[in-house]
Amino acid sequence: MSDLIPLQSEQQELSALLPVTITREGRKATKRFLEFFTANIRNPNTRLSYMRAVGPFLAWCEERGASLHQIEPMVVAAYIERLTQERAPQTVKQHLGVNPTSVT
Repeated sequence: MSDLIPLQSEQQELSALLPVTITREGRKATKRFLEFFTANIRNPNTRLSYMRAVGPFLAWCEERGASLHQIEPMVVAAYIERLTQERAPQTVKQHLGVNPTSVT
């Protein structure tokens, strides 16, 4: 039962991976982002892998000046289109495993 609560070291590791797009929105968005990954994805390896997939997406949005509140399905579709041109199908599938718009 105790492994349902993320270990302190795991929480610190997750916090270190937080994208600027999330932390800029404040404490509530940061907490919701962490809750999404810790409560919905039980396997620590999967959790970190998905966080690493969301990071480049949010960085891509950041490069284009899109704030968290401006991310909508068309933005996600443009990113996915770019991914399908540059990455292996398994990588694209992993990126699609997390809906980045559902963390707000």
